[in-house]
Amino acid sequence: QEDEFDASLVPEGAVEFNLAASEIADAIQEVQSLPLEPVEDFEVPDNLIEDSVLDTLVADLKPSFVPLPGQDGVSHSADPLTGIVQKKLSNGISVNYCKTDNEPQAAMIRVVASGGRGIE
Repeated sequence: QEDEFDASLVPEGAVEFNLAASEIADAIQEVQSLPLEPVEDFEVPDNLIEDSVLDTLVADLKPSFVPLPGQDGVSHSADPLTGIVQKKLSNGISVNYCKTDNEPQAAMIRVVASGGRGIE
């Protein structure tokens, strides 16, 4: 018996993504001919901003979470399908996070800045 597809779990505006096996094989074959170079290591500073500057900014700007569009208040609930919690800061920055147990007391950050040709 096949599991029934629950269309209510598909995010609004989602686009179906279909690839033929031959398209995947062609893409793999194409990248195998590209030269492989190691990523250069770089040193990350302990702090990107001085504590005193950060304290002043927090005191002046008083950052906080604000409700997402269509919500009455700030939600702390994770999406039941993905486990992702979506929030928005008072300066308009979106924050998405997901709790995992695979690496205790560790975090991974990915920053995405829209701009240039990407927003055309």
